[in-house]
Amino acid sequence: DTPAGGIAVICSDNGVASDGQFTCCRNAGGVCGVDSHCCGTALCIGGLCGGSSASSGLSLGAECTATSQCGQTGGSVVCADNGTTIDGARNCCRNSGGACSSDGHCCASLYCTNGVCAGSGSSTAGSGTLSPGAQCTATSQCSQSTGTTVCADNGITTDGTLNCCKNDGGSCVDAIYSTDCCGGLHCREGMCRPLTSDGLRAPGVVCTADFECSQIGGSAVCADNGLPGDGTKNCCRFGGGACDWDAGCCAGLLCINGVCGGGDLTGGTLPQGAACAIMGECSQAGGTVYCADNGYAFDGALNCCRYAGGACSGSAGCCAGLECVGGICGGRGSTSSTSSGWIALGGECTFESECSQEGGAVACDDNGLPGDGARNCCRYTDGACFDDTGCCAGLICMGGLCRR
Repeated sequence: DTPAGGIAVICSDNGVASDGQFTCCRNAGGVCGVDSHCCGTALCIGGLCGGSSASSGLSLGAECTATSQCGQTGGSVVCADNGTTIDGARNCCRNSGGACSSDGHCCASLYCTNGVCAGSGSSTAGSGTLSPGAQCTATSQCSQSTGTTVCADNGITTDGTLNCCKNDGGSCVDAIYSTDCCGGLHCREGMCRPLTSDGLRAPGVVCTADFECSQIGGSAVCADNGLPGDGTKNCCRFGGGACDWDAGCCAGLLCINGVCGGGDLTGGTLPQGAACAIMGECSQAGGTVYCADNGYAFDGALNCCRYAGGACSGSAGCCAGLECVGGICGGRGSTSSTSSGWIALGGECTFESECSQEGGAVACDDNGLPGDGARNCCRYTDGACFDDTGCCAGLICMGGLCRR
């Protein structure tokens, strides 16, 4: 197995004492999802194996500001939130599978169970009745009926200090606000996941969900790349995304000079809105037209359409559920019954009620951009947008939709 970058998977010691002497892992520079994917004392930082391998430093549980401060004796240690609010914002802790002697030694509200950081089994876990997202003061109050649920900060300031929530990998249902996910995790495809690079699959590889795709080198989604015989969906990038081959480009785009773009844009005859199989069938008169999902189920799986900013004569000619407004493909949906707000997408806000809900649900949250206020009117994954300022939590506006 040799992933993008040429770093092979080998059988070696990954530094985690609880999973055997040898484990399949990657050396420095290899793609990873967690520290246990990396050999030796290398850490998984930004989706790549690397980081500090110091043998001395701060002890487990000690407050820290950087991973390089934490001692690595006995297995990989990172500087992160251990889910305990009274011992500092970040502490030296271990991820799932790491050795521990108390819950404070484990990251992200994991529990120390039989000397190993794990997702359940703590003496503090209970069988309460509160559902994910509900305010709480102790984990024992939270229902465990849908999987391990803890009482912690869910990253939303307007619904209480602590809420029953799930850690990375836990099941969830609130895809708009992610109230049922802890510590800034987002509900994606029914699972609490970080918004940072956590996928392992390179562009072109078969996939079933967005979070499986590596975000190293630019935003990638799990969609149809327009090529037959390589799976229904593949990790791919839309127009303007970096690529190495055609299979890494979505919607039948071609990889031209390392960038996903149009191929032969002269031979198509199908008008906007017509059902299509590949981009080459669509007429390119008046601007680039893609073969993609226009958001309507009754007119075929794929249609000739344009993304945000493209000219149109009807909404069927706009991709991804965008609407044709004033002859231009733009925001989705009609004015919401809750559109009492007056602040447009990207505008600075204090409360969600200030934000216009026209075109879909809008939250008042951090859009991840510096210099434009602490909180802005923005949308989460798959929300309609015109630029990055209208996307929450560091998402980017791609093809008229907020994506990772």
